[in-house]
Amino acid sequence: MSKIKASKTFILLILAMVLFAVLAAVFYLLDKRFDNGFFFAMFVTFLTFFYHFIMRVAVGEIITLIYAKRDFRYNANRYRQSRFEKALYKKINLKKAKKNALTAKPWQFDINERTYDELLHNMTQAEVAHEIVMVLSFVPVLFSLRFGALGVFVITSVFACLIDLYFVMIQRFNRPRVLALKKKMDNAK
Repeated sequence: MSKIKASKTFILLILAMVLFAVLAAVFYLLDKRFDNGFFFAMFVTFLTFFYHFIMRVAVGEIITLIYAKRDFRYNANRYRQSRFEKALYKKINLKKAKKNALTAKPWQFDINERTYDELLHNMTQAEVAHEIVMVLSFVPVLFSLRFGALGVFVITSVFACLIDLYFVMIQRFNRPRVLALKKKMDNAK
């Protein structure tokens, strides 16, 4: 098995997170010094970006720790692809679109380095993490209680949620295929 290293995407996530934290702090200090609406708006913007990035990294790492040894029941209704999903994935050509998706930890999904059981586990774990992130994407709406601009927080939260929905769809698209390959391999034994 190849040595696990940080992917470019994961490194970019961390760098973006640090950048957004620094920019939020700088604009916070500028706003305190000059009491300027622009500096305040930039502070809130970068604070929100920081939240979205740190939340995604934290949820991914926490789910990885919690679910590392969990056995998932892949045939449970919760993990089965519905007829509607199958038709939707075909309609939006997810098979082609998913090839351009970013992956923070590509080694977890490397078909040449992982067993089918490992792939299924990692895919299901990723699905759970992205579902949790979808819900947590709406936490910034609460920021509007302090900062106003409800519409901006709702729009950015919906957009962030939809990005994670895309990754949930990829996992739900791939799982039946990996299960079929695993079954074929098991039957060949």
